[in-house]
Amino acid sequence: MKNSILIITGGTGGHVIPAVNFYKYIERKNIEVNLLTDKRGSKYINGINKQNIYKINSSHLSGNIFFKLKAIFKLFIGFFQSLRIFIKLKPKGYLYNTSPLVDIELPCEHKPRVGEKEND
Repeated sequence: MKNSILIITGGTGGHVIPAVNFYKYIERKNIEVNLLTDKRGSKYINGINKQNIYKINSSHLSGNIFFKLKAIFKLFIGFFQSLRIFIKLKPKGYLYNTSPLVDIELPCEHKPRVGEKEND
C-alpha cells in the first residue's frame, strides 16, 4: 500500500483515543491509514473502518510464573503478527504510542522541526 501510514497503539484509552483522533485527521487528508492495536485497545476504537484495524496479541509480565510464561508466549505471537502486518502493508510511515516526539514524514505536508521557522 503506497503512501500509507500505520498507527500503532494499545492498552488504555489514554493511548488509543488520541491515536484514533490522529487516524481520523490523517484520513481526512486522503492519506491511507491503518491502525494496529491489541485486544484491550480495540474497545476504545469507534468510527473507523474495521478493515483498517489490525489486532495482535499482547500482554504484560506480572503475576506468578505461570502468567509470566503465558505472557511471554503471547508477546512472541504478537511479534510475528506485527511482522506479518508490516510486510503486508509496507507503510511509508508509522506512529507508535501516539507520542508527539515521533517524527514521521507525511506525504504532501511539511511540518517544521524544533527550531525551524515555519514559512509564512
